[in-house]
Amino acid sequence: MNRALLKLVVSAACLWCRYAGFSQEAPPQLNALDNLIEFLTEQNDEENFPAEWLEELQELAENPLNINRAGADDLIRIPFLNEVLVNNILEYRKRTGSFFSVYELASVEGIDRRLAELLSIFVTADGESDDRRDSGGWKTPAQQQILLKGWQSLPNPAGYRPVNDKPPAFRGSPQKMYMRYLYRKGDMLQAGLTADKDPGEEFFHRSNPWGFDFYSGHVSLKPSAWMPQLILGDFSVRAGQGLVISQGFSMGKSADVLQISKSTSQIRPYTSSGENLFFRGVAGTLEAGNARFHLFGSTRRTDANLVHHSDGSTTFTSMQSSGYHRTLTEIEDKNSLRHSVAGGIFTCFAGRLRFGLNLLYERFQYPFVRGNQLYQKYLFSGTENFNASMDYRWVKGKYQFYGEGAVSRSGGIALVQGVEARLHDQFNMAMVFRHYEKNYQATWAGSFGEGSATANETGFYMGIKVFPVSRVTLSGYADWFRFPWISYSASGPATGQDFLVQAEIRPSRRVSGYIRLKNKVRPDKTKSENSYFDISESRTTSRAHLSFQISDNIILKTRLERAGYFGLSGEKGIMACQDLGWTPPKYSLAATFRFAWFDTGSYSSRIYAYENDLLYNFSTLAFSGKGIRTYLNLKYSFLRHFDGWLKLAYTAYSDRDIISSGHTRIQGNDKTECKLQLRYRF
Repeated sequence: MNRALLKLVVSAACLWCRYAGFSQEAPPQLNALDNLIEFLTEQNDEENFPAEWLEELQELAENPLNINRAGADDLIRIPFLNEVLVNNILEYRKRTGSFFSVYELASVEGIDRRLAELLSIFVTADGESDDRRDSGGWKTPAQQQILLKGWQSLPNPAGYRPVNDKPPAFRGSPQKMYMRYLYRKGDMLQAGLTADKDPGEEFFHRSNPWGFDFYSGHVSLKPSAWMPQLILGDFSVRAGQGLVISQGFSMGKSADVLQISKSTSQIRPYTSSGENLFFRGVAGTLEAGNARFHLFGSTRRTDANLVHHSDGSTTFTSMQSSGYHRTLTEIEDKNSLRHSVAGGIFTCFAGRLRFGLNLLYERFQYPFVRGNQLYQKYLFSGTENFNASMDYRWVKGKYQFYGEGAVSRSGGIALVQGVEARLHDQFNMAMVFRHYEKNYQATWAGSFGEGSATANETGFYMGIKVFPVSRVTLSGYADWFRFPWISYSASGPATGQDFLVQAEIRPSRRVSGYIRLKNKVRPDKTKSENSYFDISESRTTSRAHLSFQISDNIILKTRLERAGYFGLSGEKGIMACQDLGWTPPKYSLAATFRFAWFDTGSYSSRIYAYENDLLYNFSTLAFSGKGIRTYLNLKYSFLRHFDGWLKLAYTAYSDRDIISSGHTRIQGNDKTECKLQLRYRF
């Protein structure tokens, strides 16, 4: 770490402590939401985890629902609830009256103490039941929020340095800059604007003369009872089990082995800085009795690789999803393709049955022309596509059955069928079968599965959770899948398996821990001379985790994880982490510190670890090689309406002198990150 950077770190820390000393506000509780997010993301095998659905959790946590006033439409927004649990909550409230505490939810059928603790992050139990609720209308005081972020990594990678007489590959500055403004007036009006500039992108210069590289905005209204929602601008849509469209929250396979189904169909304003998974246009909801209609239309420009032919025609070969516009090539691809979408979602409730019809039409400005590889044979090509599906959910006592069937313009079919059963207070189970034909084509699909696309896959999943004795939970899942056609990673039809078992114990309110074993076997395409063949690539991880809350203000977390990779060769990896969370009793300050040591054979035996980060930012990093990683994350609330975050992170490798490659190559064996965020709420 150079002297200039060390001076910056020390100065920032001293300034932070100076402000902290003047605060007399009550301390915040240790962040249960961070623990939840870590629980949801730690099974993810992606370093760049999509943050859109995690932001929904953050929004809900900051604006908790009143369990005594919320209706079914409000409660279903919580991703951990489904129709049967929402109905049980409302029936319990109607029968017994107002909830005295959110932990009383554990008395509701189907909700155990663990789920009640989870829901306590997103609900409150203030006030009387819904017969005395306020309107939440135009008389509700407006809430506004301004959020500013900035961060940078040092030293700068090769992309920021000129080579010989050539200018740097990255055209902009190395800083990340972000701004968000949000306005709310009860449930009647919401408006927001988000602006984002990634590292390496230009700012008020050349390709971005209007400042930020990405802008997103929306206005959401509640015009009347029969039109409870109208959105102008950017929005996201989810329908059924995701065979046609799924934007936003999606659990997938995780350590919570029972949370695998999608709960409801809805449209929502888009507030994230992700530049791909959203629509831009108009969306509205119409309601009549037990029927609900979501209608939407979108047209916007997206990044794509265009090919201009000698006859004057234009095609494109792929759409870019990174959102980066740093180099001349990336800037050339920016907003080069118009993509238009129109659709409708019809939902009807009939007693214990909910069913829906989902339609989606999309059109590209230029024809999508694939390559000549065999795995691309059944992928979408052309300018137009159409998807239609029907979905349902039927609830009967402690059982619920759900499913969706879809067809695309190509004639391909996709099916999902699942069941969730609470067979006993001490034994719960979930199963799902999926079958996606190789020629099923759906650009916006996001259903349950092993592959990245909802196509060319058949599989069966079973998850079980058992409570054998008090304070002990045993859980696990098994997933068997098959790819019937050639894929990008497999040279022929292939099979795979994914298994997880976990034992969790809570001997006291302050002490908890778990042991987890996970094994996944997937096909991996390997080249030998002039031909390709598949091998079984196996990744096995084992983890021991202990959490000890020393006091109301200090928590310790210790973790040891091992990884093993077996393919053409074998290798192992290990990682040890020590976390410290601290909330001083007299200050509005929260601090999280981590020190981690890792030693793996290569990237094949990498180990993933979630990191505490800034508000609306989520980091799941992959560690490989030999080295250490440490960070300090501070949050402080000052001057009543202001919140601030500061994160300082440092990584050092002992097995290399160069980090990464290409434009992101760093000369040296260490790097430092500094992130700063301010929020003003009024």
